[in-house]
Amino acid sequence: MSKTPLKHQKQGSQQASFLLCSKCQTVIGVYYIDTEVCVGSLNAKLLDKFHQVQQRLVVSPKRLNKTEKVKRWRQLWSQLQIVITE
Repeated sequence: MSKTPLKHQKQGSQQASFLLCSKCQTVIGVYYIDTEVCVGSLNAKLLDKFHQVQQRLVVSPKRLNKTEKVKRWRQLWSQLQIVITE
């Protein structure tokens, strides 16, 4: 486990922010924030009990427009509370 700060990266439509390990570039999770909602998803493969997580859902985000992507994220991702510590 690394204590190095996570790297933030935007991809595709530039709406969601991906959190990557600064050392190995593995995607840790992804989040989307607007004035109404803060939702995100975790890379479940990184969990110790990965086999107990719901089956993954394969999507083709490149086929969705910006509005459709946000609607899908709101439906599928978990609500987040972001706490910033120093």
